Amino acid sequence: MKIKSLTLKNFRQYRDFKIEFNHSDNNKNVTVVRAKNSTGKTTLAQSILWCLYGEDKVDLDLTEQLVNKHELQEAIDNNKDEVEYSVSIEIIDHNVINILTRTQTRFCPSLRRKKEIVEFQYFDKGEKFNKVAEPGTEAMKQINRKINSILSPDIAQNFVFDGERIEKIADPSKKKNRDEISNAISSMSALPTVKNSLDTLTQLQKNLRKIEAENISEEVALLEQRISENESERQKMITNLDNKEVEYNKIGNDINQVDQNLLNYDDITEIQKEKLDLENEHKRLKAEISKLQKQIYSKYTNYIFKREIYKLYKKYNELNLIDNDFSDTIPHMTTNAIDYLIERGICVCGSHLDEALLQVLEEQKKYQPPISPETLIKTYEKDVVKEVGNIDDLVADLQNLINNYNSKNMRKTIVLSDIKELENEIDNSSESEIQALSQKLKNLNQKYGRLEKEIEDEKISLSQIEDSISQLNIEFSKAQRQQSANEKIIAQNEILQGAIESLSRLRDTRKDEIREGIEEKANKHFRDIISKDKRIKLGENFAHEIFDSIGKKSAISSGESIAVSMSIILAIIETHKDRVIQHNNDLESHILTDKEFFLVMDGPFAVLDQEFSSTISSKLANTVEQIILLTNDNQYNDSVKKPLMSKLSKEYILEAPQGEGENIYTKYLKEV
Repeated sequence: MKIKSLTLKNFRQYRDFKIEFNHSDNNKNVTVVRAKNSTGKTTLAQSILWCLYGEDKVDLDLTEQLVNKHELQEAIDNNKDEVEYSVSIEIIDHNVINILTRTQTRFCPSLRRKKEIVEFQYFDKGEKFNKVAEPGTEAMKQINRKINSILSPDIAQNFVFDGERIEKIADPSKKKNRDEISNAISSMSALPTVKNSLDTLTQLQKNLRKIEAENISEEVALLEQRISENESERQKMITNLDNKEVEYNKIGNDINQVDQNLLNYDDITEIQKEKLDLENEHKRLKAEISKLQKQIYSKYTNYIFKREIYKLYKKYNELNLIDNDFSDTIPHMTTNAIDYLIERGICVCGSHLDEALLQVLEEQKKYQPPISPETLIKTYEKDVVKEVGNIDDLVADLQNLINNYNSKNMRKTIVLSDIKELENEIDNSSESEIQALSQKLKNLNQKYGRLEKEIEDEKISLSQIEDSISQLNIEFSKAQRQQSANEKIIAQNEILQGAIESLSRLRDTRKDEIREGIEEKANKHFRDIISKDKRIKLGENFAHEIFDSIGKKSAISSGESIAVSMSIILAIIETHKDRVIQHNNDLESHILTDKEFFLVMDGPFAVLDQEFSSTISSKLANTVEQIILLTNDNQYNDSVKKPLMSKLSKEYILEAPQGEGENIYTKYLKEV
């Protein structure tokens, strides 16, 4: 999707305004609009999303006051009952021009909305359509489906940015920012469809389970109720855990930032560096000790199991099992062999067996094992040797692990003591700013430690309630099998459970694939933009963190925040392109259609130095098919101009006369 033109009528500052963008030359893909602050650059950018999706997807404040003030006043002066405003976009999709216009009408002077009309002229499979609709109608649903097929509303949020939002989006501690990135990434895959399917099937399964439980018995109905209550509690715990992990990550970032700030004071630079190195060592030791604890527990459990087997073997070996327990059996004889003799009626010596002897053999079967006593004992001894033969090696491994654990634990104690001494040195600094930062760091570390413990406890509780749900489901299945006479419902349950498990596996697999792909692409861009050795790491639900070269969470500057945002945005765009290309390659017609993207940037260089501005400008111009840059003269300096010069198609100056800043016409837009 590219934008050919944008027309605003009575929309905020814009009275009657149209701007056109180049779209025919891919080598000239940059349009620059220069304007003073408060002229309406943000309104111009946000009007695109408003036209596409309405108020729901726009960050504009006071959406009931979108009408131009001068138009409203004229309507009131002329005793008009209503006032109208609109935005129209010419969209180029697959070399075809589509025109979308959203118009709202409000009563005067209350500004209560009267109606909204959306008109969409578009082509579909070579046929031209012109649909006009109001919200909530079937025609509106058709228009929305067509708009979403061109550009999903979730991913569209990442194509229109103001400078402040670009910087904020790199802060994953804010749920809104984290969800925005997560939704954009998810929207490019089958994940939303899989999630909707999973939610539907899970709810259907719950309804079916409840109906069946009520039909079986009151006891089973109560069991089903316990399962439902536990499932609700589990969801609350998951939400609570997620919130705590967000807060935990935020405090971790704050700690990193304070640590970096302390490095800037010459008096304590070396002390702070040493302290940070020791803290990294402490973190590493803590992780290694935790891993050793799990290994020791696993080895010791295995050792106890083998030791008990050996003790039982020694105990029963002393009882002389063959002479005692098998005294009534026939040596080297099995039950099957006796059955064979009875069936033939002939002894192994060849003589015929009379009725009395046959009766003796039938009686003997009570004492005879299915396997001969000698074979049983030999198999038993062989299995014992196989199970406990390596117990001495296991004891040696266990001792090595314990020694290693004790050694690391001792080192951890020493490191903590050294850190404490260095903290005291920093506290004793004569500078009040250093003392304040040091105290802030202590407070943050206390919160960090407390949250870490709470998160560990939450995870244990979550694990326990999941075990409880699993056990209750087993009990329910058993009751279902024993008491349900409705085989059809049982079959439905099994089919639903199988479908849910398959979709869950698909979701997890796709999530991992998308995460790895976006992370790889984002880091490629990130390395091109910044000079430091840092890496973006995408976690669960695509929340992102920044790590330094030694794997420690890293604080980032304002410029690096924008670099992170741009790297992830560009990775999202590339991934979406790859998906579209792959989709078209999979079609029977094998038609390869590239997906084109626009990117509207409103003042993205406000907090950047010249090097960052130059690198990001070049990166954007060479990655996205259409760049619309809204900026002021201060930001549009040589570090931005030079990398964009070869890609520049149009450059405008938007300048309304004094007193006309809220009454902008097309004539105020001058092409340079």
